[in-house]
Amino acid sequence: MRILESTFLLISTIVLILRLGSSSGRVRWSRYLSLVVAAIVLAHLLKEGWRWQMVPGYVVAAGTLLAGTVASRLPRIAIWSGFLFLGLSTAAGLAYPVFAFPTPSGPMAVGTMVQNLVDRSRQETRGPGPRQLMIQVWYPADASAGSAPAPYLFTGKQADGYFERYQALVKTHAFADTPVRAQPRTYSVLIYSPSWHGERYQNTFLMQELASHGFIVVAIDHPYGSAATVFPDGRVVRAERTAFTDTSSEQALRSSVQNIERELQVRTQDVIFVLDALARFNQPDSGSRLAGRLDLSRIGVLGFSFGGAVAAEVCHRDSRFRAGLDMDGDLYGEAAGSGVQQPFLFMDETLDSPAPAQLLASNSSQRREAELDDRALRLELRSVERFGGYRLAIRGTEHDNFTDAPLISPLRFLTHVGPLPRDRSLSIMSTYALAFFGKHLNQTPQPLLDGPSREYPEVQFQAWTPAVGLPPAAAN
Repeated sequence: MRILESTFLLISTIVLILRLGSSSGRVRWSRYLSLVVAAIVLAHLLKEGWRWQMVPGYVVAAGTLLAGTVASRLPRIAIWSGFLFLGLSTAAGLAYPVFAFPTPSGPMAVGTMVQNLVDRSRQETRGPGPRQLMIQVWYPADASAGSAPAPYLFTGKQADGYFERYQALVKTHAFADTPVRAQPRTYSVLIYSPSWHGERYQNTFLMQELASHGFIVVAIDHPYGSAATVFPDGRVVRAERTAFTDTSSEQALRSSVQNIERELQVRTQDVIFVLDALARFNQPDSGSRLAGRLDLSRIGVLGFSFGGAVAAEVCHRDSRFRAGLDMDGDLYGEAAGSGVQQPFLFMDETLDSPAPAQLLASNSSQRREAELDDRALRLELRSVERFGGYRLAIRGTEHDNFTDAPLISPLRFLTHVGPLPRDRSLSIMSTYALAFFGKHLNQTPQPLLDGPSREYPEVQFQAWTPAVGLPPAAAN
């Protein structure tokens, strides 16, 4: 919790303790401290900003200040209710803190900017006008001493309600709209696609880490797919809240897969359009901060969950993408059938196929889910066996570990992450992503990708060379 938040909750508790007594001295001190609480709350609101977790505490602060001016005695039920309210604020504040991102390990400062793109060659099928996107770019920066860190939710919007909006109070390690670092002159480029209802900021920890090591990373909000996309004119486009796969019946599953395939084509075109737009930005006369700074011979793509399927399909469709990373996503589209020819890394929570009991479960919905998991593992294995590539699993993780989720709360049942310590899981993902793109885009040797590492015993690692049927170079 932040300093002023903790302070006003502590002093409010002392005020209530004093109010449990009835002596004139205790009442007088409680009144003085109520004024102190009011001043601290005001400073907190101005400096730190309000958040919904603290609302019960605000009520107590206001109540004790008001009671101190009009009453010498307070009903016991009011005092004990105050303790309850302060406890609620404390618990909520600790469960959903204004968290801090790990400091990027690279030698470069990080800048970020947001931009609206309009694809006039495509008509939006779910709304008026041409297809529009919002992108956020993270890049190596020349950050001035006076630069302020950009907020996590860069536009102050992306929350769907009060429950998430406090995340706009989180500060990143990136500086908004600062110049691109002068040296080196050009940088490798990565394009990121988020999950089914994910938004461009969901892997900020990784975007910052990559940028600090010399990559320019562009993340996309896919309108009508991302939970909320806010355009410069204030228009908000929200996703239709559909499940990714509905396994309740064979017909429901077929219908959801058809929907997935349609959305895959839309997002694949989005990523390719973004690359085309970057080529225009790179022109000397474009007026863009990125002009002349993008090495378009070194392009990679990555994505989380459904974004991983997009990354694979993009590689299949466009040879300009020289490498791809799928973070715990299943394959769909043409890439599922034919595999990915470019160097590709599948980063999963497990490489183990579902147990026979799961594949033969009497519950049909559970059986279909197991069959989908088995299909996903078989398809990625077939791809790397045919074209080469890498597979790794990080023991102690679950699906949401591959995002910023481990940072959002220390309580795993709220974030749906595995037992691996959060700093360790984020470090492993960053390290392997950097090694992969460093090798296949920047041609820098990466011994980490040669086989299992003693430094990372949590990682089950497999590597294939690009030859049909060749067994893995290393596995554990």
